[in-house]
Amino acid sequence: MRRRLLALSVLMAAISGATAQSSGSSTAEERARDRVVKEQRDDGSLVLDESGLTAGFEQMRQMMRTTASLPTAHGEVVVHVPRIPGVGPDWKAAEALIAGDRPGTLEFQVGGAIKLRTEVDLAFEGAAVPAGNIVAGHAGLYSLWLERDAAGAWQLVFNREPDVWGTMRDRAADVARTPIEYSRRQAPSGMMSTSLLAPDAGTTLGGGGHRLVIAWGPHQWSAGFALAP
Repeated sequence: MRRRLLALSVLMAAISGATAQSSGSSTAEERARDRVVKEQRDDGSLVLDESGLTAGFEQMRQMMRTTASLPTAHGEVVVHVPRIPGVGPDWKAAEALIAGDRPGTLEFQVGGAIKLRTEVDLAFEGAAVPAGNIVAGHAGLYSLWLERDAAGAWQLVFNREPDVWGTMRDRAADVARTPIEYSRRQAPSGMMSTSLLAPDAGTTLGGGGHRLVIAWGPHQWSAGFALAP
């Protein structure tokens, strides 16, 4: 009997040790799978966060924005806009700004600022938007702001602080601005969205052929641009 109990104890200890080792290996694999990509402020390069603690935040961040990209022969142009629906305080403030007669800037309490990342130099009307504005030799990073004057004309403002909340514009960091056309859409969108159109993607693409489009509900803003040689 004692021998049987001793053998049983040894067997249980072996099983327990194997289980613990397997559990440790699984945990390590899970940690490896949980590594997430974080975008860096300086040049937009990607690194892995091995702690996995930001996985939830990264997923939430991706869910909170919509992205449009335009590949070119010399690099990519990317625009991120916050996924804000056509309801709520931001929407009401936007409607009041668009319909009113006072100047102002479209701001977002529930999302980050619109962001531009460009690996090539861009030329908008009256505005040079180069790559490498933060770190030479790397992508250009900007926040974009839609600004309305008292006469109802709109401008797109480029700001050198790319990763800020939608209410945190520092006007001292504005670096360029260009006229942007406002119109009403026949087929309103829901969430705010964005598009980057190549010259053959539309019929009225002025300002260098390419066009940046931002849509929200029945509202649309669009500006033409060219790829600098």
